[in-house]
Amino acid sequence: MINTSVLLRGHVSGMGIAFSSAVIPVIMACFVKTPNREGAFWVAIIGSICGMTYWLATGADLLWGVVWGTIIALSVSALIADTWTVMRPQPFDFDSLIESEGAMGG
Repeated sequence: MINTSVLLRGHVSGMGIAFSSAVIPVIMACFVKTPNREGAFWVAIIGSICGMTYWLATGADLLWGVVWGTIIALSVSALIADTWTVMRPQPFDFDSLIESEGAMGG
């Protein structure tokens, strides 16, 4: 018989690793003046793939495999996002918010 609690823990752990790579782009969007939109998209995907690959290579270990998979996903995301933002900064145009507010009748 299959123990469903182990399967559920594995599923939740895998999703945690997969989604942890999106934390870096969100933080950069809040605190960096020139984050790159395309960079944020690819950083989340590449970091997720790296973290999940490590986790699956450890046999989907529910303790240290999850911890190190998450650390790898965050580290790869941070490294690539920082490099991408330095190489191709994309400043946000705050005046476009004012223009769009006027177009919406506000």
